[in-house]
Amino acid sequence: MSSSRFETAMKAVTEVMKFETWLRFYFIVEEGDEMRMSIPDGVMNDIREKFPHLVELAERYNGMTMDYETSRDEVCTFLGTKVQDVEQDMVPRVMDSRELRLEMHLFHLWMTGHEAVLDEEFMDFAWWQENFARWRDSDEVQAFARRMAESDTDAVPSDGCDTMQ
Repeated sequence: MSSSRFETAMKAVTEVMKFETWLRFYFIVEEGDEMRMSIPDGVMNDIREKFPHLVELAERYNGMTMDYETSRDEVCTFLGTKVQDVEQDMVPRVMDSRELRLEMHLFHLWMTGHEAVLDEEFMDFAWWQENFARWRDSDEVQAFARRMAESDTDAVPSDGCDTMQ
C-alpha cells in the first residue's frame, strides 16, 4: 500500500470524523426525547465558504434527529461516497487502521482536556483544527502517541464505522 495514498486518505477521513464531532458538540439540541441537529444559517454559510467539501454532511445533518446509529451511518456513507481526492479502496483500509484509532483517540483526549474552553464560547471548525494540530505536535503528545503506537493494539479504542463515537 502506498504510504502517500494512505496518508491522503487518512487526512480526509480524520477531517470528516473530526468535523462530525464538532457538529455534534455545538449543534445538537434536545427536543423532548430526541436529539436534533440545528446548525444556524450563519454557521452553514461559514462552512460553505471555508469547508465546501464538508458542507454536504452539515446540510444532511441539519434538522436531522440524531442518535449513535444515525451518526455512524451518515459518516460512513459520506466517507464511502463523498470524500474527494481519495481512492475509495483506501477508505476501508484507513477505517480499519490502527493509525486512525490512535488519531481519533488523541482527538477525543484533546476535546476532553479542553472541554471547558470549547464550552465557554463557540469556536469554529478551523479553530478546532488549528488548536488540535498545535496540541498534537507538542513534544509531550508526540511522546505519548509513540508509546501508544508501540503498545498493544487493544490499548487504542476503535473509532471506525463499526464503533465510531
